[in-house]
Amino acid sequence: SEPFKAVDSLNYAHITTDSFPSYIIDVKSQLVARQKAIENILIQNEGMTHLELVLYQKDFNSIFMNERLLRNINFKLNTLAVGKFIQQDGTMLNCIEIENFVNLFLLKQKNSLRILFMENWLGNNALECAINDLNLKGLTIAKLENFGRHNESISDISLFTNEHIEQLTLWSQSTRNLIIAERILR
Repeated sequence: SEPFKAVDSLNYAHITTDSFPSYIIDVKSQLVARQKAIENILIQNEGMTHLELVLYQKDFNSIFMNERLLRNINFKLNTLAVGKFIQQDGTMLNCIEIENFVNLFLLKQKNSLRILFMENWLGNNALECAINDLNLKGLTIAKLENFGRHNESISDISLFTNEHIEQLTLWSQSTRNLIIAERILR
């Protein structure tokens, strides 16, 4: 996190994390250091307008469990892409983190956020918030096949009319692979 302590003028940040390989001896301290670095970047750069978070589940849980951090960050994001993390089944439910993601992070962007890309299922509340509460111009929901596979059903979603969205993209994983393949072949 040291190199990023003085960085405070980022306009765009793309942060992707993955699980640590099994041969790393001190995984827990490495994970904590990585999460602190991400938090430093977020805290120092509240002026950024474009943010992509493609996070390993434990990184997502750590950041969005931290209510104090989320209350102190006041982004005015224009574009947000979130992916990789999903609500866990059974005893591994991370409902608090998803609730914090929606209430303490996503809703704070209500007046500024125009483009939202969500990959993987973040629960009905996140989708309802995106469609009912945000004034989005563009919404992309990827990996649609993950919807309806958890404790909440897709049929339980309560959606209102949204007159703001001008572009809607819905991807299933197989369709996405086909689109990527078509681009490569051209």
